[in-house]
Amino acid sequence: MKKILEEKLKCEKLLTSDSLNIGIIVTEMGPNSTAGDVFTALEISKELINLEYEVKFITIDEKLNDPDFDIIINLLHNYDISNLNLKENIIKIAWMRNWFEEWVNKLEIYDYDIYIASSKKIL
Repeated sequence: MKKILEEKLKCEKLLTSDSLNIGIIVTEMGPNSTAGDVFTALEISKELINLEYEVKFITIDEKLNDPDFDIIINLLHNYDISNLNLKENIIKIAWMRNWFEEWVNKLEIYDYDIYIASSKKIL
């Protein structure tokens, strides 16, 4: 599985024909959205798509039965990723843009593999 993930990251497609599939959790999506996390997600997705990765936005009220993601990026401190039925080897990223105290004080913080913060305040 590790070799397939490495291949997807490099866009080599030797062992699999699938692209790296990334889900980004956001408050909402739509042309009238004013949520800051949506703007962050749109900027992140542009760069990921340029790398030829597949990107799907997941809104907080969306129910996913069998998401086939390689990576999940959560931008929301108040969203519990255990609500998603994720495959076992998925990489889970907490992208902490704000609300740092809320992020670190919830038990779900230990469910993540990678932590990204937008400010040194989290230190």
